[in-house]
Amino acid sequence: IKPGRPSAEVIEVNGRLGGFIARLVRYGTGQDIGRLALSSALGHYEDLDLRWDRCVLVLLFQAPARAERIERAPARREVAKRPGVLAVDIISPAGASVNWRGGTNLAPAWVWLAADSHAGLRAHLLDLAAFLSEEFLFADAAGRPVRDQRWLEQITRGESGGSE
Repeated sequence: IKPGRPSAEVIEVNGRLGGFIARLVRYGTGQDIGRLALSSALGHYEDLDLRWDRCVLVLLFQAPARAERIERAPARREVAKRPGVLAVDIISPAGASVNWRGGTNLAPAWVWLAADSHAGLRAHLLDLAAFLSEEFLFADAAGRPVRDQRWLEQITRGESGGSE
């Protein structure tokens, strides 16, 4: 919100209609919000129906904090075969450097998932997270294996019917 006279004005509400937002909407509703926004800006208004037909998420799989290198990585085609996988954007190869401080941009895997329900999406997420945790092998600066299963244990709590 930009303060102004006689009143404040809204200058942006999630103004980026590309990237993750656009893909989530496309995968979940079938709508191309980027195209609709450009069309609207040109004065060609269309009805917008964002009826979500399925649940969607992107998993940005991170390396453990002490990891500096990938020793082993799963094959892209094996990741793509997991239940609910829509797209595999990134699978970093063995030998690649990793650093958790790089956040999203340095995540070793970016994988899109979908399901017909929240429970189904959660099941797909847990399956994929467990698979990637097993298939990726990370090493520290001295070449020692680095594993951190605490985050996986956190998200799998209540797996059989707990609150979400």
